[in-house]
Parts: sequence; C-alpha cells; structure tokens
Amino acid sequence: MKNHLLRAARLKIGWSQHVLDACTHNAHNAFILAQSAGSNKIISRVKVLHGTLVQSKWRKDRCVTDLSRILMECE
Repeated sequence: MKNHLLRAARLKIGWSQHVLDACTHNAHNAFILAQSAGSNKIISRVKVLHGTLVQSKWRKDRCVTDLSRILMECE
C-alpha cells in the first residue's frame, strides 16, 4: 500500500510538471502570435495567467521564469 501511494504521488508530481510545461509553452506561443496580430485581448490574458503563476508554488520553476523573461523582453 505504501509503495502504491508513493508511486501515485510521484505520478501526480510528474503530471503537474508536464501540465505546467505545456501551459507556459502555450502561453508563450499565444503571446508571440498575439503580438504579431496585435491582439491586446490575448496579450492581457497571457499576462493574467503569468500573474497567477508567479504567485503560485511554481513561481521559481524554470518554465515560469522563462515566461517572465519573455514578457519582460517584449515590453
């Protein structure tokens, strides 16, 4: 039973990281495309998502810091 719980916890942590990676990757792509198209609505949504991420437990994760850097470079 203990091994099952540990395995489930590791899977959840790995899944969470995978979801975070995909989320920030998609946000980055959306931001770049929105800039090219001049879509302030999408740019604002990416910035709101970014604000949520930097206040989360994931704020120091490489994905989040990369997104922060990209947003700062484009301002």
